[in-house]
Amino acid sequence: MLLRIAFRITNSAEAAEDVVHDAFGKLVEKAMVFPTRNDAKYWLIRVVKNGAINYAKRKGRETRAYEKWWRSEASPIEDTEAGSLSIKETGTEAGIQPSV
Repeated sequence: MLLRIAFRITNSAEAAEDVVHDAFGKLVEKAMVFPTRNDAKYWLIRVVKNGAINYAKRKGRETRAYEKWWRSEASPIEDTEAGSLSIKETGTEAGIQPSV
């Protein structure tokens, strides 16, 4: 049940396993004692949901940052005002010294 909840939020089996593993780790780490079995169940569900949501948010931020970088760096060729193509000068290309 916990894996299914985490998977639906993260869309990744590996991430879902990590989230559930972390939830059980928190349970053991805090040595929590619950009055009823249902209390423990609902606590774990809440921790898994929160962990999965945090993972999805973090993944989204990473994806957006990568896409932004990719759009700015991916195309070294640009159109010039004259209509011909030129290659943008990047740090690696600019640092190359011609041999004499």
